[in-house]
Amino acid sequence: MGNRVSASIVIGGSAPAHILDALCEAIEDERLGPDWGDNFGSRDELVAYLRAGIDGVDLYGTEVNSGEFETLQAFCAEHGLAYRLSYDGYGGEWGPATRLHHADGTEETCSLDCDGGAACVSRDDLAILAFATLAELQAYLERFDRFRPGPLVIGEPAPASA
Repeated sequence: MGNRVSASIVIGGSAPAHILDALCEAIEDERLGPDWGDNFGSRDELVAYLRAGIDGVDLYGTEVNSGEFETLQAFCAEHGLAYRLSYDGYGGEWGPATRLHHADGTEETCSLDCDGGAACVSRDDLAILAFATLAELQAYLERFDRFRPGPLVIGEPAPASA
């Protein structure tokens, strides 16, 4: 069954109309909703929510296995969609974190100071990241705290041929 925590994801990028059904299936498979504990009442409600994603589409889940939306994250990576995933910590197993997945496929992960908290670094992180100035460190943390992947732009379906 796995260790389960609350997690959220915000998705943005350009999605051609022909992948809309598959995107909806991935979201439904993960049992995500527009807020904590909510679900979409219908596919039409989900599509309307996706189309309204002018600053990215925020989705929420509780009881998420390992804090990962495996199906949706794989879908986003396959189709060049950017996202920000944030998940709560699980006791002594792992701490809360946020992951940025960019449209080019690169990823960055940063710890959070508490569940749903602000980006932070440990002493080990500081040694690995080797910032030359405090301003560089602050810019790094700000990137994780403020990252939004941009709007989710869903293409219009092709007109039916006569």
